[in-house]
Amino acid sequence: MITIASIREVKPTEYDEVWAIVRNLKNGNYKVVSELAPSQSLYSWFYQTKQAGNWNQEMFDTVYVPRFIDEFTKAGKDRLKELRALDKAGKNIALFCYCTDEKMCHRSIIAGILQGMGCNVNIENDYSFYYKIFLQKHGKVRKNTMSLANKYRPTKFEDVCTQEVCTTILNNQIANNSYSHALLFAGSAGSGKTTCARIFANKIDGEIIELDCASHNGVADIKEIVENARVKPLLHEYKVIILDECHTLTPQAWASMLIVLEENLPNSIFVFCTTDTQKIPDTIISRVTRFNFLPIIESDMIKRVQYICKTENIDISDESIEIIAKSAKGNLRQALTNLDKCISYGNLSPDAVRKVLNIVTVDLLKELRTACMDRNTNRIIELIEGVYNNGYELHQFVRQFLDFCVYDVTKTDMKLIETLLTILQDIRYDDSPKNIIIARLIV
Repeated sequence: MITIASIREVKPTEYDEVWAIVRNLKNGNYKVVSELAPSQSLYSWFYQTKQAGNWNQEMFDTVYVPRFIDEFTKAGKDRLKELRALDKAGKNIALFCYCTDEKMCHRSIIAGILQGMGCNVNIENDYSFYYKIFLQKHGKVRKNTMSLANKYRPTKFEDVCTQEVCTTILNNQIANNSYSHALLFAGSAGSGKTTCARIFANKIDGEIIELDCASHNGVADIKEIVENARVKPLLHEYKVIILDECHTLTPQAWASMLIVLEENLPNSIFVFCTTDTQKIPDTIISRVTRFNFLPIIESDMIKRVQYICKTENIDISDESIEIIAKSAKGNLRQALTNLDKCISYGNLSPDAVRKVLNIVTVDLLKELRTACMDRNTNRIIELIEGVYNNGYELHQFVRQFLDFCVYDVTKTDMKLIETLLTILQDIRYDDSPKNIIIARLIV
């Protein structure tokens, strides 16, 4: 795993502290790598401390990364290959990128290059992420673990759940060399949009450049991406620019993007990923090929979780897997995150899974529905008090009760469903909603 983080210029008063952090990283089996910037690299900064008597040239490993495309000499390519080999060998790598402010950081460029080469890359999103935070998160020796969602992220279309229409079209376009220069992947969270964008990029020999638009949504961010897109890649046939959560871009940023979409750059492909297409300008939607990603079907999610559990030798019942799948509501990433959470709890029985995921039993929901329809005030109060005293989150409980009633609508009074919808509105911003819930249900 390669963890990329920003650095600022180190002040002389900070040298001792930074050396201690670098030693901690190296003692934790990290290779410490610097971005190649001749006058600004971490290596060159610390070279200036030699006269201070605390210089240790061996503290930094010799591998470093070219920053821009025009620096991709043969030596630069060899260093990238060396870095990839270290990653494939399971080494932990701390890669520091020079950063003066939010407008001057090269992590997204470097991350895209490394991801395009098949490296496992973790990008720290905060531009103010400097040495102290890096030490707190990564400086201690710890087990090198990866979440199940990342470990089992599909690397081929055949492993993507539920999206047969989208993956079939993409495969056919790739086979016929007829794909668009701009694609829009629209769908709910955890449905496979970014995953399919990466698979698509790898299948067409693309260098991946990924931008999190939620935190980089301004004109300057898009202009940097556009300038990068105009440069022909040297290691791959295409540059595939993935703009995640693109609906968060500002109107001015979209205007800058519109210009480059009209140019139809021959060696760059843009993939826009979004959970909210209504916020994307019509001028953009009319210039892209749209793919609608469905929420993951529950049966597909159960099969995927079963496969992962079998591969990981996890002893878990089908009932527990079904509870985990239903709790995710079409979001496979959330299902695997929930599975990780349950594994950490140490008990994968159905009751334990419900407890960890804050899910009440179906029997309790049935009993509450009966009490509400029979106007049994005392039983309603007793059941809600029990849910509260057992530590269940009441907002989530009301949503579960509503889902249960809607799912079994033939046995539910429509007035109860209307009441639950009203309750959800009433308790939306209430931190202690127990009394409101009871009052509404007993009226």
